Amino acid sequence: MTGLRWLTNDARIGCPHPPGVARPKARQQWVRFDDVPMLVGDDPVGRQIVGCPFSGVAVTPCVTTLTLLPDGEVPRGHSAFVRVDGHPAVLENVEGFTDGTPPGTHHYRLTMSRAGQDSLRVSR
Repeated sequence: MTGLRWLTNDARIGCPHPPGVARPKARQQWVRFDDVPMLVGDDPVGRQIVGCPFSGVAVTPCVTTLTLLPDGEVPRGHSAFVRVDGHPAVLENVEGFTDGTPPGTHHYRLTMSRAGQDSLRVSR
């Protein structure tokens, strides 16, 4: 099976320092997989990261997910074709910055292949 999985509210998104993980929050409730809402738009952005062990002199742990990384015309992890209420579906290749220091060096992404669902995929 080819393609990327769509993410749901059960997706596990982590910072680069295990076991740091953020739980997304779906803004829409009517498109669901196994009764769990699909993520759209900026649902992975602005989420609290818990468990980041990164610390040291002049560094702070990752505590919040920030903007998605650019990937051509659409942010990384956004579908160029599938939209819900005008917001792009979020795909398993989602990746963005965290607020850990030094700034602009730490990225969050889907971790442990936990998309929240395994049955539906979309071609990129």
